[in-house]
Amino acid sequence: SRQLDRKVSIESVKINPFALSTSIRGLLIKDKDGEPFVSWDEVYVNFQLSSFFGKAWTFKEISTTKPFVRAQMNQDGTFNFSDLIAKFSTNTAPAKTEPSQPLILHVERLHIGGAAAAITDLTPRTPFKRTVGPLDITLDNFSTDPDNKNPYAFAGTTDAGEKIAWSGHFYLFPLRSAGELKLFNFALNKYAALYQDFVRFQIRDGVAAVDVKYQIDLSASNRVVRVNDSAVGLREFKLGLPDNETNIVELPLLGVTGMNFDLDSRQATIGSVYMKGGFLSLNRNKDAAINVVEIAKPAEVPANESGGILALLQSVTNAVSLLLNSTNQWSGAINSVGVTNFALHLEDNVNSRPATLDLADIALTAKNISNLPGTNLDAELSLRWNTGGSIKVATSASFSPPTVDMQIDVDKLDLGTLDPYLEPKLNLFILGSQVGLHGAVHLRTPENQLPVVTFQGDTRLDGFHTVDGTFGEDLLKWDSLQFNGIDANLNPPTVAIKEILLDKAYARLVIETNKTIHLLDALRRTNTNAPATHE
Repeated sequence: SRQLDRKVSIESVKINPFALSTSIRGLLIKDKDGEPFVSWDEVYVNFQLSSFFGKAWTFKEISTTKPFVRAQMNQDGTFNFSDLIAKFSTNTAPAKTEPSQPLILHVERLHIGGAAAAITDLTPRTPFKRTVGPLDITLDNFSTDPDNKNPYAFAGTTDAGEKIAWSGHFYLFPLRSAGELKLFNFALNKYAALYQDFVRFQIRDGVAAVDVKYQIDLSASNRVVRVNDSAVGLREFKLGLPDNETNIVELPLLGVTGMNFDLDSRQATIGSVYMKGGFLSLNRNKDAAINVVEIAKPAEVPANESGGILALLQSVTNAVSLLLNSTNQWSGAINSVGVTNFALHLEDNVNSRPATLDLADIALTAKNISNLPGTNLDAELSLRWNTGGSIKVATSASFSPPTVDMQIDVDKLDLGTLDPYLEPKLNLFILGSQVGLHGAVHLRTPENQLPVVTFQGDTRLDGFHTVDGTFGEDLLKWDSLQFNGIDANLNPPTVAIKEILLDKAYARLVIETNKTIHLLDALRRTNTNAPATHE
């Protein structure tokens, strides 16, 4: 108690000299604020007599029941145990000694049952508090022998119902491990206190799951970090601004499976990415600021701000920077991508009148997305434009060398949403329009030459109807305008059109008594529409 500067109590200590076993029950170490710091119901150790006659210290069993530890980061960045670290640490350099063989320790069964940890971080604006446990950890035939394969199993929950499972095996000296880590039912908004001071957005809902199969070898001559056949899932995700109830992003279901990562060969592959449903709202305000860009910016944090999450973010940033600055290029591939029933709302408030566009029923399938030479990408995209329009695109492409074959089918696209963009240049309104386009785009890259891009197809503009912005009278309209048999080339730039058809066209031209032309007013050509003057 005096050494720890904390109250320490023990219910009982039992020693069996014949079985070479010891049990300590009812340990409680209280922290300086009176809260429990470390405790357990019982610790049991059974030492084996054979240890006195062999090279390894052998324990038949080491077990603990309901161990508990409390860790707290204070507002000044210190921990509730910082005084113990300062007291028992030393800056004295250890004396140089000849390297010796490490002590071999063998435990037939190591079991920790009902373990719990209380974690508190007082540095955020809203303090973060979470209890992890009860957790059960089992290691059978544990040994510090470098050649011994130590299997382990770890399972538990948190006070929020999250589940953790970790199993595998490891070796010591050097450290090598392979296993599987599973995290289920992790509610992202439960951890808002940790990140709320560093971001501009608010995660309102969302449950994540992770399944990682890994292999690590930290040998001096063979460093290996691999992730194999792993998966990440997210459901019911909702994100918005703290001062606005409208969600910017909604993702009912997002999954990534078949993830593989090899640090040594610098290869990463993903089996599939799928998203079912979802919504994204893009908004540009009068200052030309886009909402998703603004919320992606980190929040302003004081230079002297401390905290566990800040240190974690800095570590992740440094690791990513090191990875991106690597001299060897990474190769990656995504075998398949599938998106169904996604929606996108666009709103632009820069002009005097807002421009809005709703894209719904967005579906995307893609296969073989890769930066490897000779890989062919196949993709199809379809969506609904506002209420009656549609776009379908089918693409086959290769990145090295750049090659694209694209089939485009556009039907009944309403151009009325472009009205606000035309207003500064044109004093007219588009009351009706249906754009259609059917054709194929091809891109080829001959060696040591500019890319060759061609288009063959047809386009049309049906039901086009405009009125002038002053009197609301018909200005220009037609039932159908078609361009058939288009053959265009980008290099060299040439365009050939086999047929142009115009059906039921109407144009209204008025010359006022003051000799002004109302068509020029509609075109906002004020400098060229002044009435003639006679001196």
